Amino acid sequence: MYNKPLILTNDDMAEGVYAASGNPASSGSSYSLSLRNADDWNGVKDYDITFINNTSNAMSSITVTVKVNGTVTSIGGNVTGVINGTTADVTFNNYGNGIEANGTYGNIWMKVTGTGDFSLE
Repeated sequence: MYNKPLILTNDDMAEGVYAASGNPASSGSSYSLSLRNADDWNGVKDYDITFINNTSNAMSSITVTVKVNGTVTSIGGNVTGVINGTTADVTFNNYGNGIEANGTYGNIWMKVTGTGDFSLE
């Protein structure tokens, strides 16, 4: 989602115009997924997810949106997940330690429960 840049003027400052980028800090987040284990008989799949903060800003947590295929009923493990139909917002807070600027956090365990043939991408 693009946010239009905001321009502010302040006559009390040495320079009169300051511009801020239109991209919020979280827009620089990315991820990769790989299936670790699939117990199809009980509807559980374990994924490894890597979170990447591509910004120069530290943050308390990082959230990415993943695509949901099929019926996913819960996302947990070392992340929290909110399922929104065909997508899910997956959040990692580095066990309460926050996310460093330009940080990469790899092989984070994500437990996904669902019914039938489901997957994340």
